[in-house]
Amino acid sequence: MNEHYDKTVDILRLYAVDATDTEVYQNYLTSVKVHIQPLDESFIESLEGASGKEYLMFSDTIDIEQEDKISYSGDIYLITGVEQYDFEGKTHTETRIRLTEVGDQITVIDVGEVVVVSQSSTIDDSNLDFIFSSEPTVLVINGGVYQKTGGAITWSWSSATSTATLNHPVGTGGTIFGLR
Repeated sequence: MNEHYDKTVDILRLYAVDATDTEVYQNYLTSVKVHIQPLDESFIESLEGASGKEYLMFSDTIDIEQEDKISYSGDIYLITGVEQYDFEGKTHTETRIRLTEVGDQITVIDVGEVVVVSQSSTIDDSNLDFIFSSEPTVLVINGGVYQKTGGAITWSWSSATSTATLNHPVGTGGTIFGLR
């Protein structure tokens, strides 16, 4: 089936939500060979009221999620469904995508390698100071991702002590680590 893959796309994965609630995506998979064909000539309207043209994208089996986006020729496609199928003894992915706006703009960053930054402080209901091995870009606290400012939890960094100081404690039994 891959002899029909005639296009190259990038898969974008949600990296963070910034202080203004803007979704920030990073290139997750690049130069993925695919075949894209329209489902029909009509436009589809979602429950939220957005309309767009629906396509079916065929590819080898890849790690793609419905929350990801597809970038092709400067356009951004929303993923509306992902299925794995067998065809002539080979597994492939069929991804339903929707082009909502030509030239749609989203923030995409190339973060390269993501590194987990560990901390060595006590996690409880009162501690606000966490010592890290190096300065993180974002903190992951109880599953949520937080930048220094603008979120429900904010933090500051002291280079002198390698310490992140939070405005709220993590809480007993909680988790905290950094990403850079």
